[in-house]
Amino acid sequence: MGLTLFVLGAALVTGAIEQAARGARMLQWQARAADLAISKLAELQALPYSPTNESLTDYLDDDLEGWAYEVIVDKLEMTSSLVPPIDRVTVVIRKGDYTYRLSQLVLEVLADEEEDDEDAGTLPTNTGGAGQGGGNPGGGRNPGGGNRNPGGG
Repeated sequence: MGLTLFVLGAALVTGAIEQAARGARMLQWQARAADLAISKLAELQALPYSPTNESLTDYLDDDLEGWAYEVIVDKLEMTSSLVPPIDRVTVVIRKGDYTYRLSQLVLEVLADEEEDDEDAGTLPTNTGGAGQGGGNPGGGRNPGGGNRNPGGG
């Protein structure tokens, strides 16, 4: 009787340890897949043209062996001409049977924009003059948050 209880207890503990290890591995895969998907989306957004579909592609890095990605671009139909063209970009990360998806709306890069414009390709800057910005009386950006007065008081 005692031996039976010991064997059942050992089997229960072994099963719990295996389940915990499986959960830890899944959590590790989720974190890795999220990092890969976010990196791929950032890479696609940095392109000077609208992203396109990419079929399932293996990562070439040795530490990413077994991981692959796919990019799916859906052009959304806008009902108003005031809304710029938008794509829904979905990055699918796979490892074996595990799949992770991340979607984001991305503005389409218009091919017919004038390239002769000297301001083309630059981002607008906010100098923080009077009447601009919001909430920061000193104007501009305050990355540390809150209002700071270096003069004291």
